[in-house]
This record gives sequence, C-alpha cells and structure tokens, in this order.
Amino acid sequence: MKKIIIVLQGTTASGKTSLSIEIAKMLNADILSADSRQFYKELEIGVARPDINELSQVRHHFIASHSIHEAITAATFSKEAREFTEDYFKHKDILIVVGGSGMYIDAYLFGLDDLPKDTRVMREILKAYEQHGAQYLIKEIQSLDENALKNIDIQNPRRLMRLLEVLRISGLPLKSQQTGDLKPINIPFLRFSIDWSREDLYDRINSRVDDMLENGLEKEVNSLKSFSHLSPLQTVGYQEWTTIENSRTLAIEKIKQHTRNYAKRQLTWLNKYDDLQRLNPYLDISLKEQMISILQNNGMIIENKGF
Repeated sequence: MKKIIIVLQGTTASGKTSLSIEIAKMLNADILSADSRQFYKELEIGVARPDINELSQVRHHFIASHSIHEAITAATFSKEAREFTEDYFKHKDILIVVGGSGMYIDAYLFGLDDLPKDTRVMREILKAYEQHGAQYLIKEIQSLDENALKNIDIQNPRRLMRLLEVLRISGLPLKSQQTGDLKPINIPFLRFSIDWSREDLYDRINSRVDDMLENGLEKEVNSLKSFSHLSPLQTVGYQEWTTIENSRTLAIEKIKQHTRNYAKRQLTWLNKYDDLQRLNPYLDISLKEQMISILQNNGMIIENKGF
C-alpha cells in the first residue's frame, strides 16, 4: 500500500474525533492531533480532549504531550510533528491528522516562512499586552498593516503578539514577507472536512459548551487560576471566567459566542483550499462510507469489512 496522510480538519464540534477514530481503526492507523490546545496535559474539559474510552481505541499522538508552561507555536508543532512522521512511516503506511487549527496543519504540511524574531521586541510587546490587553495589540497591528489580521485568530493573544513582533521588526506588510519558498512534506495527503449547515453547527457548539459545564469546566478553570496569565489559558473557554467577574451566566454566554466566532473563522480558513473533500452529514450514506469511497477513488485499496 502506498503511504498517505489523511487530514480531517474543520470546525470545533463538527464530529472530527469520532469519525477519525472510526477511520483509524479500520485502516490500522494512528492519529496525530493538530489541535493547538489539546497539546497541553493540564487542559482537558475546556479543549474537548478525547475521553479515556476514545483514546483507548486508537493510538493518539500530540494529545496531552506538553505542558502549559511550554507554549507550542505552529513552527514548534511543524518541526516536532514532522520528526514524528518521518519515524512513523518507517513502520506504518497511513496516518490520520485531525484538528481544527488550520495554521498548524498547514505549517505541518507545507512548512513556514522564516519570519524574524527578536526577544527584546517580544518582551516589550508582552509588557504592553499585560498592561493594556488584546485590543492594544489589535490596534497596533492595524496601524502597521491593515490587512494582517484577515487570517489571524484575534481571540489568541499569543498569535497577536507574534504578528506584532514580525511587523515591528521588519517594518513591512506581512504579505510581502510570506515568500512561499516553503518545504512541503514529502508524503501525499488527502484533506477532508464535515460540512454542517451554519445553524446546525452553532447548535452543536452550544450543546458542547453545555456538556463541558456538566463535566466540570468551572472546576477545571478554578484549578488553573494561578496560571491564567499563560498563553494557553488565554483562549476560549478559559479566558471568559477571568475577564468577566461575578456573572456566571454572562461568562457562559460569552464562551458560546466566542466559540461560534472561532468556528466562523475556521470556516473561512477552509474556503481557501481547492483540494478539500467536503463530507455531507445529511446524506443517507454515513460520513465513514463517504470518506472510504473518496479514498478508494484516489487509488487506496481498502478491504470491505461491512462498513
């Protein structure tokens, strides 16, 4: 069998985890997580980490693999995941890559531009962020490059700070620094997503937040309060509890709203791919059957095991 990477990406709450496990079990493949928050072992409920039963069915990599004290960037993930992949394909033929973080997946598949860094500049930016908040970063970025925020998650302070660092050091628009002189991964891949209607996706998101609360999200957030200044905790599901005081109801509403906003940005990111295979959850044919059919049409020989 030829070696291939199957990429299942898309919005939060779209059903990627369960489908990826089904496919991985059938194809005797491992799962590599490309979710930018599930890397952290201290975060579980708020990042919708696969549960113990799901993790036990298939071998997963890059889930609870790092600490919140060592923030993982797209560049870090690309390097580490590529090193893992090189070793993995010495023994296996198929790898399933799953996640909603388009930037991390693209960094893994295509590589990254070598953008400038300066620890002194970053220290200044971090100090300004701690004093003035994320809106300060956004205004600064817009003053330097009005188009730089188009594909950036503005709810993620770490990405905002890194973007501002690049713009301050170079003095050039971001687009002019993205040369496209990248090093794509040397293994073929097929890219899939699950194509829910916007209304149904938002309902799924709201239900997931309710489930997180039932499963103990508040307790998890409270146990991590002393680390709320760390970048991994300045994200949806965690930051709302520290920025909105004395209103549990408002905090929950904001988590749902911010998660829907994030999903909207994820959908926008997906629209840039010409090679995306969209799976239709409204058909009589299951998502698994749709995926297998596409894989077979692309030359994969898959035994019919009654799927």
